[in-house]
Amino acid sequence: MDFELKTMRLAQAARAKADALVFLVTQDTAKAKADDALSALAARAIKAGDFSAEAGKLLPCYAAEGIQAPRVLLAGAGDGSAQAVRRAVAAAIALIKSGPARQAVLCFAQTPSPAALRAAVLAAADAAYAYTETKPKAKPVALTDVRLALPAHSTCVRLVCLPGAIPGPPAARPSRPSHHGAEMACRLRICHILPCFSPARARGRRRACRGLAPRAPGRRDPTYLSA
Repeated sequence: MDFELKTMRLAQAARAKADALVFLVTQDTAKAKADDALSALAARAIKAGDFSAEAGKLLPCYAAEGIQAPRVLLAGAGDGSAQAVRRAVAAAIALIKSGPARQAVLCFAQTPSPAALRAAVLAAADAAYAYTETKPKAKPVALTDVRLALPAHSTCVRLVCLPGAIPGPPAARPSRPSHHGAEMACRLRICHILPCFSPARARGRRRACRGLAPRAPGRRDPTYLSA
């Protein structure tokens, strides 16, 4: 699975082209002023009593007004902690992977902590995993690309550069190891280099990863970063 970090405000995320959009609604988001399509949708659902910001709560919507993605999923992320975000993302991706969506946007209303961002990446990869090697009738997961939309440039990207990442789609892996959560099949692409990103530290992490994962064809390094 490919992960892409992008800087997007909520209004920009609402206009993003994707098969599905997951809006992580925290308790602070629920109290904030609804001045965009995503926040307005969440506010209406909360007011009607159909949704809450409790971690793991989901509300699927289709063809929501003012939102480009046809499938919109409101996901409660509680207090925005790593544990709450992990719960929300795991539930959302598990629901999305059962459908035809190939590309999804994971939208944060507030800038997450590095731990919460890393938890989101790990939870998405883990939830999207499907074992098909010895199951010829098993249907492979259509979801292959996840964009993480962050509203600001303050998240430390180096903490989500995962050691031991193996390039390639999840379906290509022969088995699900016990340490699957830490050694997942993903490629992380940084579209907007953030201020606290350190190229020197990234090079060090790439050297550490080189001994843990096979090189991908045509790539100098399996855990590559590109602007």
